[in-house]
Amino acid sequence: MPPTTEAGEYFTSEARRSAISAALPLVGTYFQNGGRLDASTSTLAAGTDEEGELVEALRLRVALAAAVRLSKVVDQALARPNFRYGTRHEEVTGAIRGRLDLQRLIRSTGHFDVPPRFPVRTVERQYTTPENTLLACALLWVRRELRLPVIRRLGARSAELVESGSATARIDRALSRPELRDCQLQAIERLERGQLSLLCDEVERRLAAGHVTVAAYRELVEWVRRCLAGSPAAEPGEIEWSFYGSEFDTRLFEIWLLVELRARLLAAAGVGPLQWDFFADGSPIDVTSASGARLRLVSQTSMRKLRGANMPLRWRRHSDGTVLGEIPDYLIAQDDGTSQRTVVVDAKLRQRESPTEEVYKLLGYFNHYGLDANGRGAIVYYAANPSSVDLRDYRSTGTGRVLAFSVDPERPEANTEGWEALLELLEV
Repeated sequence: MPPTTEAGEYFTSEARRSAISAALPLVGTYFQNGGRLDASTSTLAAGTDEEGELVEALRLRVALAAAVRLSKVVDQALARPNFRYGTRHEEVTGAIRGRLDLQRLIRSTGHFDVPPRFPVRTVERQYTTPENTLLACALLWVRRELRLPVIRRLGARSAELVESGSATARIDRALSRPELRDCQLQAIERLERGQLSLLCDEVERRLAAGHVTVAAYRELVEWVRRCLAGSPAAEPGEIEWSFYGSEFDTRLFEIWLLVELRARLLAAAGVGPLQWDFFADGSPIDVTSASGARLRLVSQTSMRKLRGANMPLRWRRHSDGTVLGEIPDYLIAQDDGTSQRTVVVDAKLRQRESPTEEVYKLLGYFNHYGLDANGRGAIVYYAANPSSVDLRDYRSTGTGRVLAFSVDPERPEANTEGWEALLELLEV
């Protein structure tokens, strides 16, 4: 097996970007539906009325991740907020406090007040600088994104809803700071006029001239240039922030693998590309192949649900007789009218020296289903630069067969031997 990624269980940044790019519409429906892959296809390409919901779901994830990154910049900037000295003109009564403004005093000669009033100039720190205005712009933008209508459709216990509330509270606290409070009117005006790019230019000139020395402001400008200079779009690149980097890798790998399985099964069955659609039984595809056989692919669905309630499951709880649960990552079924073939597929992002543990998990499924030595399945795991060496083929004394092979979203055509062997299990 090739060298593992850092921590032995995550995508490389390139593989993550490739997986997001390939599976973006489906990832969008996953977030749109609160972490469930049960949406009918509201993809950007489809141009349906639900397109706005998908875009909102993706924008919300971008905003949640942006809030995390921005909070670090805010903390660093406000620890040493940049300022410039300014003069404030005012009048004091009685004793002179501050620097006497002689010009204003001369102009007012002949006017006497009781008690006497004196014009003075007070030198003070002013925080309404371009860099603090840009910081307020970023905070206001993220807060607006966190209030998208899609937030109202999330469940009360949704992780996105909880995180959105926390992020909004952090932003409100930052905006209430004296250093940013007076910048908000200018920030709103800049946002309304679409002048973020011009504001970035001003901050960069001040950085180059040495008027701004806190490194956080330079990071802020770079971040705004990349991420906030317009509404976020459902395109790969910076949008990978919306999936919290490696924290989402396991689920992302499962979604990407579903996209790959679907495309390869449709091609093998002689069926052209279809729009995404999930059927009542959870099938992302339910089609008739060129040979006349019915082909189905389901995700996170029980074998009993796929094959019918009459299918016996062997293992039960002794206390109450409840059937032991079984939810494989994917089930692929083919029915040609005379026989049925079902392949169990499990996705494993974590890399080990050998997938033996996962192979035994498949054997447990086979025993539970009553398939014993006739079960068929595959373990598909991630590895950078996969090759045919990463294909393991286990066979039983009956018709059973288990495969274990590696794949890489960055190189989807690598290890074709593994994909071909998987299709052989179904005899597609």
